[in-house]
Amino acid sequence: MKKLTILFLTPFFLLISCGQVNIEDDCSVNGNGVVSCTFENTGNKKGAICITASLEKSRAKSDYDYSFYGDMGDVIKTADTLCSGLVEPMDVKERSKSMTFFGGPYGSVSPSKWCRLDNEYSNWFDGCYFTTSPEEK
Repeated sequence: MKKLTILFLTPFFLLISCGQVNIEDDCSVNGNGVVSCTFENTGNKKGAICITASLEKSRAKSDYDYSFYGDMGDVIKTADTLCSGLVEPMDVKERSKSMTFFGGPYGSVSPSKWCRLDNEYSNWFDGCYFTTSPEEK
C-alpha cells in the first residue's frame, strides 16, 4: 500500500512543482510621468516581473507643439523600472511610480511635452504610442 501511495503522489508533486508564472501587465502613463500598472498572474506559480515604459512619436515633427523634441518614430524611454512585487497565482497587484523619460539628445522629457500636438482640440497623449516591455536582464 505504501508503494501505491508514493506512486500516486509523485505525479501530483511534479505537477505542482513545475508550474508556470504568467504575469501580464496593463499600464498607463500620465503627462507628468507617473506610470500605473495592473499586474495579473494567470499562471499557477507565484512570481514577479519588472517593466520599462516608452513613448514613440506617431506623427511628423511639424504636427507637435514642441517640434524640436524629435520626429515620427523617435522614442523616449524610462531609465528605471516598475516592478510588480511577488504576485500569487490568479492574483492581481496594482503599482504606480513616478518615472523619468529619456531620449537620446533630448535628455529628460516630460510625456506631455514629448507627445503634445500643436492642436488645441487634442489631448496631450494623442501624438504618441505608449508601450511597456519586460526589464532586460
